[in-house]
Amino acid sequence: MSNIKRGTKKIAKKATAKKTAAKKTVARAKAMPRRGDISGIAADLPDISDWKQAAEKLRIRPFYTGPNSLPFSCLEATRIRLDKKVGAVTFSYVNDFRLADHCK
Repeated sequence: MSNIKRGTKKIAKKATAKKTAAKKTVARAKAMPRRGDISGIAADLPDISDWKQAAEKLRIRPFYTGPNSLPFSCLEATRIRLDKKVGAVTFSYVNDFRLADHCK
C-alpha cells in the first residue's frame, strides 16, 4: 500500500513541476521585448549602440533586475545626426537610446 501512495505522490510532483515550468516559460516569452517595441525607433536606421546594453545601463527591466529598475516603456529611441558609414552606404541619422521624459 505504501508503494501506491509513493507512486501517486511522484506523479503529483511531476505534474506540479510541469505546470510550474510551463508558467515560467510563458512568463519569459512575454517578458522579452523586441527592438520594434521601443517607442520612437526608426526601423530603417541603424543603431549607434546595442539597445540591450543601453537598456541595462539605463536600468530598464527585464535587462536590469536590480533595485530601482524602470519599466520597458521608459526606454525611448531618438534620432541623432551622425554621418555613419556602413559598408558602401552612409547614413545621416542613427537611432540612439535614452530615458523618456516621464521617467526621469
